[in-house]
Amino acid sequence: MPEHKITEFFNIYIESFLKRKTIIKNPLYLSDIWIPEQIKHRDRELSLIFQYIAPIIKRFKAPNLLLYGPTGTGKTLSVKYLGKQLDNLSTIKKLLIKHVYVNCRIYGNKSSSLYYILRDILSQLTKKVIKDGIKTTDLINELFSYIQEKDISVLIIFDEIDSLIKNTKEDDFLYLITRDDHVLDRNRLSFIGISNTLDYLKDLDARTLSSLNAIKIGFKPHNALQLYDILKERACLAFEEGVVSDDILRYIAAWVARESGDARKAISILRLAGNLADAESSDRVTMKHVERAIEGYDLDSFISEVETLSTHHKLIVLSILEEQIKLEDQSFVSFTEIYERYIQLCDEYGLRPLSKDSVGKKIKQLETFLGDHMEVYVKSFGKQGRKKVVMINLDKEKASKVIKFLRDNI
Repeated sequence: MPEHKITEFFNIYIESFLKRKTIIKNPLYLSDIWIPEQIKHRDRELSLIFQYIAPIIKRFKAPNLLLYGPTGTGKTLSVKYLGKQLDNLSTIKKLLIKHVYVNCRIYGNKSSSLYYILRDILSQLTKKVIKDGIKTTDLINELFSYIQEKDISVLIIFDEIDSLIKNTKEDDFLYLITRDDHVLDRNRLSFIGISNTLDYLKDLDARTLSSLNAIKIGFKPHNALQLYDILKERACLAFEEGVVSDDILRYIAAWVARESGDARKAISILRLAGNLADAESSDRVTMKHVERAIEGYDLDSFISEVETLSTHHKLIVLSILEEQIKLEDQSFVSFTEIYERYIQLCDEYGLRPLSKDSVGKKIKQLETFLGDHMEVYVKSFGKQGRKKVVMINLDKEKASKVIKFLRDNI
């Protein structure tokens, strides 16, 4: 198509899109960044968090907290709500308190993760861009110096803290935070760690674990009634009146409650269903849109998880899927088959392969990263002995799409 025709087609499409009536009033309320005025069905957890963090308001040391529970149970939303309340209180009462939120997972599992996390913390506190080339130890010193110079107390929230500890063994910084009174004139730092499980604690050395002495608060999955309440609030704010029926909301809530109790997943399915209905110029969200949204959700969530992985993690996932897709029943593949395919892919992409032990460790890390999407166990093969086998829970069509995505993004 000639260039002027493409431009003309684009302009016509945009003009038509702008004139078209939409059923979505405000998509913000279907996103992860929106923090409600009240968090539904998390009164117990929020009360405990506020109770333990309260001393920071009087400039006393607050106990360190570890929040844990399955994905979508409100851990991150609760601490972001806490951070918002602390900011408001600090402004009104002119308190010298600051909070910093860091998602450790976005920095991957490289040895340089701590360096970039420290830069993020300093940048949020100072509101300045931190230059490259500063040593990690200097960043830590700069952090402590800034806190003391400004005479502030700081609450640091480490979301997905297990990805920092479990995969990089970076617990020295946690030790420093828990013993900050040895560096500063008094305790000025407290932190909240968030993770799905507390398994990473066994990877901390004895001195850090002892110094940590954290209070643990568990979050349970939502039930169908709770999910319905959460969806109802967001649907009323996000969609035009009458677009989403109660039956649709109850269906999504019941389906997600049976499957996981993950509120984030329920909201994502509602958002996808709404987008599908809107794209078709439908005046309401139907069951057909919901079913299609449920079908597409697993693929979208898996790709978003894989997207953040390191190159060698991606190669291992690609190895598993390419071996798995050869099988009629999409069943488990052995570690030997995965490693052989991984070696071939490294050669194909001009990369030096890791050792078998290293690949084995990375497969273990992938269990954490991919959660229910991946299964690993040791299977008996009779006289051939017992072997580690792996499976990624995607059907052949979705696996093919992920393979294409990985091959385009390695």
